[in-house]
Amino acid sequence: MGDRKETDRPAADSQKPGIGERLGDRSPFENWSPDDRDETIRVSALDEQELARPDPYVALNLHRRVADKFLKDGNLYRAFGELMRAAQTTAIDARLAKDLAWLAKRNGFESAAAGVLAAASTRALPESRNPVRQHAARLMRRLGRFKEARELLGQALEESPGDRRARRLLCLVSVQEGSYELAAEQLAREIDDDAALGRFRRAARSSLGLARLFDEGMGDPAGAASAYARSAENAQRAGEPAGVFSARVLAARALVQSKAPPQELEAGLRALIEAGRAARREAEAEAIVGELGKSAGPGQAKTLAMLAEAAFARGNQEEAAALLREAVEADPADEPLAARLESHFIGRGAWGELATFYRGRAAHEASPQARAELLSKLAEVLEDEL
Repeated sequence: MGDRKETDRPAADSQKPGIGERLGDRSPFENWSPDDRDETIRVSALDEQELARPDPYVALNLHRRVADKFLKDGNLYRAFGELMRAAQTTAIDARLAKDLAWLAKRNGFESAAAGVLAAASTRALPESRNPVRQHAARLMRRLGRFKEARELLGQALEESPGDRRARRLLCLVSVQEGSYELAAEQLAREIDDDAALGRFRRAARSSLGLARLFDEGMGDPAGAASAYARSAENAQRAGEPAGVFSARVLAARALVQSKAPPQELEAGLRALIEAGRAARREAEAEAIVGELGKSAGPGQAKTLAMLAEAAFARGNQEEAAALLREAVEADPADEPLAARLESHFIGRGAWGELATFYRGRAAHEASPQARAELLSKLAEVLEDEL
């Protein structure tokens, strides 16, 4: 009719099936006949000849071409079915496995695709065998089938020990499954590989992940402290002083939490002071050392001595002397500390302070011989310098 409007005509696109819609009662797992496929996309005589050749890529390309046509028509369901048929009948490659996994997630057929990909990995093209396993393992991880995923990834690593993607995926699967020891083992290997190849920044980050795995997953603060220290070492090699400082802070706190021996904790606190100096965060480092050392560390005297050394390094002689004096008062029996303070007074020419030091030491000295020696030194100072 002449007065009929153009907009009254039904849109051509409305006649097409929607995305994911079933066509008839067919299942995506049904083997359609060649005639049915030809109704959708014509396969040329040349394609038929190529299909008879032994080259596996020919069959793959034909299946992929059919699936692409379904995708262009907006029918993810039938595209998925075509790729499933390819995975069941041909030696697939990594690209087809990736496409199949994507379509499976879009259509809700992860379980079926995971099983088919796992089986297809045994006959996949050699260079694609491990990628196919990984796509299957990712689907199994989504489904909570951790044991099957671990087995596939174990096969991948057995075949290619340096496969970083397989190892990282195995770590994730192991953590989700609760196999923290296995995850830590794989992550430690990755850190070793990165460090050996000079990828120190990446090794430092992975070491932080390993430390959290020890701390939060296994409840092992000693293991966490070791991993944090390892992160600091790799950050040092990467030239990142801020990263070194952060890792040393975490390592020191983990050492306190693990109730490490005093010598080990003292070494950790000294490393923290050095890291703070390198990162120009001396005040923050010394505050943390003071907090940790005095509360649960190697003892008040040793902590004060470490802080005194840090003050000496900053050039603050008065603060260093005051800290050393406190350290000696906290532990009068510590001869190296007393000798350090004595040397400091002599070096500065602080004879009055040195005389006061000798008097105090002599007053608290129980040994008559040691007391006599201190009084003799006091007499020399009073006679020669004052």
